[in-house]
Amino acid sequence: MVEPTGTSVPANIARLGHHDRQARSPRQGCSFDRAFNYLLSNLVAVFPLEVAIRANRLDSIIDSIGLIPLSISTALVHALLPLIRAGSLLEIGNNVDSEKSDNPFGQVRMRLISNLCKAAQSPRIPSRCAAVACLILLLKHLKVSYCIP
Repeated sequence: MVEPTGTSVPANIARLGHHDRQARSPRQGCSFDRAFNYLLSNLVAVFPLEVAIRANRLDSIIDSIGLIPLSISTALVHALLPLIRAGSLLEIGNNVDSEKSDNPFGQVRMRLISNLCKAAQSPRIPSRCAAVACLILLLKHLKVSYCIP
């Protein structure tokens, strides 16, 4: 079972036994990257505010999104999509400017998009491919409208 450590684990995830996690896993022979993305997407879906507040722990992986393989970077963006949607809906509902907002959802979105834009300008072709694929994924899953300032 789960042994207590210095970090807090959400109660409903800590209660899952080994057999429950295997039954819910989409692939039986998961590698680390698939397991990480599966866990992150479940955490974002169940605890979006907690993940957004502790998003600084994801900074290193978001900062290196252009350096990781394409499959992992697109899976990471898929996992963070509910967080990005929630931040957009929160700002639209409150009529808040996204650049001046200090909500954690907006900060995750701005950090992700800025790092994707940096990776898209990289001289490395795999970095550009991963960045463009992730940006297209964001455009595909989010309602994007163009407004003239």
